This record gives sequence, C-alpha cells and structure tokens, in this order.
Amino acid sequence: MEVIPAGATDEQVVERTVAVLRAIGKRPTVVGDGPGFVANRLQSALFAEAVACVDDGLATPAQVDEVVRTTFGFRLPFFGPFQIADMAGLDVYREVFGTLEHGLGRRFRPPAALGRLVEADRRGTKNGAGFFDYTAGERERLLAERDRRYAALAGLLGEHPPVTAGSEPGAATRPTGTADPGG
Repeated sequence: MEVIPAGATDEQVVERTVAVLRAIGKRPTVVGDGPGFVANRLQSALFAEAVACVDDGLATPAQVDEVVRTTFGFRLPFFGPFQIADMAGLDVYREVFGTLEHGLGRRFRPPAALGRLVEADRRGTKNGAGFFDYTAGERERLLAERDRRYAALAGLLGEHPPVTAGSEPGAATRPTGTADPGG
C-alpha cells in the first residue's frame, strides 16, 4: 500500500498512518506524489506492453498472462525489479534493452541509470554491486534464498493452476475486441 504525504503533512501523521496500516496487516511504503504514484505507473507500463504483444501477433491474452505468471511475475512476490535486475546482471539487462531498442525503437532505450551503473562496473550480485551493495556472504545467502523461494513457489503454482474465465486452465481465450493474430 502506497502512503503519499502532501508537502504539508506532518511527519508524525505519516508515522501514525504507517503504524495503523501495519497493525491491520498491510505493508505500507511511503512514496512521493506524482501521476499514478508507483504501482499504477508500473502496472500501466506492463499492461501497455502486454496489449502491444497481442496487437503485434506475438501471443493471445491468455498466453501473455501465462508468460507473465510463470516467468518474471513469478519472482515478484519475493523481489522487486531492482533486486531481480541485480541478480540477473545489469550488464545483461543493458544488452537486452539494446536488442529491444534495435527491434522496437526508442521506447526501449536503456535507462541512463542502468548505463551509468554498468560503466562503473556495478553489474549486480555477480560482482557485489549493482543497484544495491552485497558482501560475499549476503550475495550467497540472497541467491540461495532466491532459489529456495522459487522452488517453493513452483510447487505452489503446481497445486493451484490458473483461474481463467470461460475456459479450462491453460486454454487460450480471446476477449472481445482483440485482434486475432492468426488473421
């Protein structure tokens, strides 16, 4: 849950709000004020690209959902995008962005901050520094915990197949109003 204080909000009000939210089982994060805040901006960017994948004929909506659910979406309950990038390697991320920019244009230009980190040899967990700094022990524990959690989540996903509207689990469906990529 995002907590967005106004410029005039007393810090004690923010602290009390966060405490109340935690007391009722929420996980508040204090962030800045801006259009869409954080969650809506990220979710909207993902959705725009998901629609583009369908419009470009790469996949159906059900296939995009399956890819998200079982790949990077699989990681998100445990790690945010910055830790995931650090674990994958910021140099790898920069190369992926370069490939996407070459094929899809400027909207996939590598972020300047990513380039600065790679140029400063901050490549992530592979060398102990990326968006975050890692001691050798922290790096080993993080990667071992990542593997343990992903294995546990894979088991949970196996026990709980996806719920789809109007179809059997895993069947491809095409909502009204989307193009049929097959013509």
